[in-house]
Amino acid sequence: SGLQAPQLCDLYQKYGADMPNHLDGHFVVKLYDAEKQRLCFFTDFIRTKTNYMTLTDDYLMITPLLLLAAVVRTPTLDLHAFNEYLWRYYILSDRTMLRDVSRLQPAALYTLHADGKLSHQRYWRWPEQYRPSSFKQTAEELVQTMKDSALLTQQLSANPLIEFTMGQDSRQVLAAFTHQKIPFTTAIFGKTDYMEVPNVRTMCERHGFEHHHILLNRDYTDDPWTFFKRGIILGNAEEPGYLIGRILYMRQQYLQWTNLAINGVHGRYYKDGLWNEMYVFNLFRELKQFNVDVFLKYRALNKDYRDDIFASELIDIKSGAMDYFRQMVYQSIQGLEDSPVALQVDKFDADHYANFGTVANNTSNMMIDLLSPLLFRRNMIIGVASPPQWRFQLSALQRAVVYQLDAALAREKTDFGGLTMQPKNFLTKGPFLMRYGFSQSKKLRDKLKNKMGFKVKTQLQKAWDYLPIYQQMFHQPEVRKRLQYDRLAMQDIIEKEPWNRMLAEYDKPENQTIDSMEYLYKLLTVEYFLKQAKEIHQKGSR
Repeated sequence: SGLQAPQLCDLYQKYGADMPNHLDGHFVVKLYDAEKQRLCFFTDFIRTKTNYMTLTDDYLMITPLLLLAAVVRTPTLDLHAFNEYLWRYYILSDRTMLRDVSRLQPAALYTLHADGKLSHQRYWRWPEQYRPSSFKQTAEELVQTMKDSALLTQQLSANPLIEFTMGQDSRQVLAAFTHQKIPFTTAIFGKTDYMEVPNVRTMCERHGFEHHHILLNRDYTDDPWTFFKRGIILGNAEEPGYLIGRILYMRQQYLQWTNLAINGVHGRYYKDGLWNEMYVFNLFRELKQFNVDVFLKYRALNKDYRDDIFASELIDIKSGAMDYFRQMVYQSIQGLEDSPVALQVDKFDADHYANFGTVANNTSNMMIDLLSPLLFRRNMIIGVASPPQWRFQLSALQRAVVYQLDAALAREKTDFGGLTMQPKNFLTKGPFLMRYGFSQSKKLRDKLKNKMGFKVKTQLQKAWDYLPIYQQMFHQPEVRKRLQYDRLAMQDIIEKEPWNRMLAEYDKPENQTIDSMEYLYKLLTVEYFLKQAKEIHQKGSR
């Protein structure tokens, strides 16, 4: 929102509990109402800023750093959160790695009353039906809100850095800035020969954008463990340290040019959402119901994880994963059962599935101001309430918006089969659908290969040769020491002999694949975090 404390207090005095409905952006606001003797705290409508809460007999703690909860509560690993993380590489629910410590919910107002009782309520409800506006009206409204969003960022920086890729989502953001003639610079991460890097550089040269190429330099590749640890602590063990550590390193470099970064997270609320395959198989007609089991099978639970090292307690939790995730979906879409399926799926996505982007953004905000305009409320409420017929096949809506904002940018090729973002007509629709269909089918084929156990590289894995970095870290003395069973903080759920056999496998270079190393470092992330939490608790207990 870009507002300072006095302005927020003025808004609270004017609107009271309705204050967050007059804000936009990413925020957690905490204020004390002396007159009513109560502490209030608000979260943004999609929880782009994350805080954690734990309540004991003596304390209520609200903190952006999960480790601090160990000061007031004995740290115990939440096995359900751990199971979610192993399935998806991040936590989907409101749980955290520490039992009895939870994330604040989105669009929520919490109140701690004078008598010590804590209450909370939602201040915003997810749309139950599609917008009544026409396609043309909706596109025009979204053009305007995107233009307004670009102007809002000037409250924080006169020259922001926009993460620019070949994807449609960063294009939608960038086009709003070019239309408003707001100065900016751009950056992309990836190895020099990664397909997007030279293509984006050429695009920037063609349009006269200042551009920077972000690399992993020797200070990172020679000592990845240092950045891995920082990623674990600041990322609250919600995603693996190898991922968050790299993102923090990348965005730290932005500080050379700006104090504000802007990205295109999450664009799928404007184009093909998690519901895409459901509508494709139904010939793009409205669905009668949300087939949750099929969705989970090919989305949340599409890639199994190795479990031969774990004790029976975690194995039992894993065996109930389908029921567990099914209940998570049902709880999220409660009250929307009669709404269109796309609205139900997008609700679950925003509440849970999209947490991976929230974690990366929230962690980066500890180092540099970072905004995601596509998650601004003024924009997203238009996107999610638009019917899927406007959003599938790479979104006629998103193409219309970008074309109205900057037609030259819309004519540039994207990373999806080299397709452009120009609106399609009778003559161009056929060739577009052929190229779209081929590219879309590859995504589906990759999902099926993952399900069958084949190795399919993600886009992140294609952007850099991570295996040598993972191997380098595996041989760092502190890493080897922390992997010794007798030093593990997770001995309660890891069996000694299977663990030692697994580690012996890693001593053979042929077993050191990207997937196997990332699995090991997922475990090391939680192990390191839990060890730090226990040490903090012991110091606080003295």
